[in-house]
Amino acid sequence: MIPGVTSLAAPVFTAGESLPLVVTLVMPARGTTEEALVGLSAELLRSTRAMSEELGYAPHSDDA
Repeated sequence: MIPGVTSLAAPVFTAGESLPLVVTLVMPARGTTEEALVGLSAELLRSTRAMSEELGYAPHSDDA
């Protein structure tokens, strides 16, 4: 943890068993609202889901 910094992260999956990358957003904690974090989290998950699909990942029905 770094004082004054907040971050969000989400994995990107492939068709195989490897985990090629994690996308992380790092921002100053000052002025970052809960509402902004919720919106950024949703966008981050949409983006990493799209990346995963491009790499051939197909989530199981209980993962969706």
